[in-house]
Amino acid sequence: MRISLRRVLRLARNVCMDVQRTVGGWILKMGDKARKFRRLADIWNILSQDDWYLSDIFAGDKLIPLEKIKPPRPRKRTTPSEKQTYPFLTPEEVMRRRNLGLPKGSKIA
Repeated sequence: MRISLRRVLRLARNVCMDVQRTVGGWILKMGDKARKFRRLADIWNILSQDDWYLSDIFAGDKLIPLEKIKPPRPRKRTTPSEKQTYPFLTPEEVMRRRNLGLPKGSKIA
């Protein structure tokens, strides 16, 4: 079974927790406690166990302050590269290129 955000959210909400995307990973929250994970699969592995303890998940040394949680960065929109257009070749130019063994799109110096 493939781990997805929807499946992890369902599992987390069954135990009164929430999962959020953040910069560099995922946040598992319960009330005023929050812990950061690198991968969604790490949260799945913890919550899908038969027996787990809140003290193990939200141990004092693993907690992060809620103020430090940053929202995920928006994706950068890539600008399409400028498409180079070449003028139509005359029949003489096509024959000349064939004789020289040049590919169709290359320029002659």
